[in-house]
Amino acid sequence: MVGSPRGRRDHWLVGSSATDSLSDTSRLLRLLRVQESQVRVFANQTAAWKAATQVMRTPDDGIPRSRFRPPIHVSIWS
Repeated sequence: MVGSPRGRRDHWLVGSSATDSLSDTSRLLRLLRVQESQVRVFANQTAAWKAATQVMRTPDDGIPRSRFRPPIHVSIWS
């Protein structure tokens, strides 16, 4: 799920399992009464996570830059 700086929860970014009415994701969306227009389905969780990361890095759509910490990759050479 991705929220906006104004505190609204605009879009839910989910993997394809959300299309299965018996999945945990689908049940959660129903429980929270999330409208279908607010759900974006991706091929898998990895694709949904990547899209969410991109949205969070965009200051107009995601969380403020001051609150977001991008991933850090460290390589160790012997």
